[in-house]
Amino acid sequence: VHCRYDGRSPEGPKESEALTVIIADDAPGFPPALLQRLGEPYVSTRAKNDSSTHHGLGVFIAVTLLERTGARLAFENMATGGAKITMHWPNGIK
Repeated sequence: VHCRYDGRSPEGPKESEALTVIIADDAPGFPPALLQRLGEPYVSTRAKNDSSTHHGLGVFIAVTLLERTGARLAFENMATGGAKITMHWPNGIK
């Protein structure tokens, strides 16, 4: 997993400075059939016969909390393989 802060200030982002955080990996990526639905409640990548107590709420909760801070999120599969999540705060973190 790689994280990148692309801000200009060496001390970190200012309150009103835009901030973008990109997290990428080299795993297989997101299932294409679910890519547009990530962040919705009860969306799971686990098989229907998985007997775990997984309910598909983790990404939904994370997205909801991040959006409340003013973030915009994008989920994508990279052409070279792997998944990429971009979190962007256009007006800084609230």
